[in-house]
Amino acid sequence: MKKKNNIGKKIAIGAGVVAVGTAAYMLLGPDGKKNRKKIQDFTKGVSKKVAKNKDVKKITQEFKKMVNSAKSVTKKVAKKVETQAVKVQKAVRLPSKKVAKKKAK
Repeated sequence: MKKKNNIGKKIAIGAGVVAVGTAAYMLLGPDGKKNRKKIQDFTKGVSKKVAKNKDVKKITQEFKKMVNSAKSVTKKVAKKVETQAVKVQKAVRLPSKKVAKKKAK
């Protein structure tokens, strides 16, 4: 039986303790008031950016709708052009691409 190695877990726990200690010192230490103000300003800025992103998401969704409708219109027009090309080809009696390839061989 192999012995389990718990060094990774111990390192992770140690890193977590160090992070909590550092955060506590930053917020409660000698410059705690100044640091709390910086964090508060940062969170306000982030919340404004998030609000702007919501507007961007709405615009993006509308743009996607327009692109999808343009694609569907393009497909319809392409089908009509293709059917018209077939009609013209039959009227002029040009050989189709398949017939032309067979003759070339």
